[in-house]
Amino acid sequence: MPFTGDLTSLGNGTLLLALAAAFAHAFVAGEAPGLRRTFAALAPAALFCALCVVLDGPPRLSIALAAAAAGDALLARQDERFRVPAMVVFGVAALMLLWLLVGSLALALTAGTLTPRLGLAALGALGLVAGAALSFTPAAGKLPPAFAPALRHLGAIIVSVAALAS
Repeated sequence: MPFTGDLTSLGNGTLLLALAAAFAHAFVAGEAPGLRRTFAALAPAALFCALCVVLDGPPRLSIALAAAAAGDALLARQDERFRVPAMVVFGVAALMLLWLLVGSLALALTAGTLTPRLGLAALGALGLVAGAALSFTPAAGKLPPAFAPALRHLGAIIVSVAALAS
């Protein structure tokens, strides 16, 4: 497991709960908008946001995950009124992740401590941003309803584990 402790530790338990929530979202992504679908959409990123705060993770990561959760909740409503606000909050998430990664890369290059975890975090951030961008393209209607959310959730999980795991 990526976090210290067994399955019942806070980090590993939250990881499993977020994975279960992302898996559950795949089943409700095609349903009509409702509370269950909205909760399933925002749960994975919101769980990692809470974990990031509890584990004293980077504040920019907390903001990015909170924005991603809010964007997922807005997109789950499938209403044109929420499309622009969803774009804005996903933009905030992308900027926070970019700021976090560029700062971490600069620090690692200066200190000579470049690690594969930074590359893994960058890959996760790319998945989160690509999934968000894909949600706003005309091609989104041709894909399975769970594809873009799954990409966003996977990105949030990867970047969180890479940034927070010990």
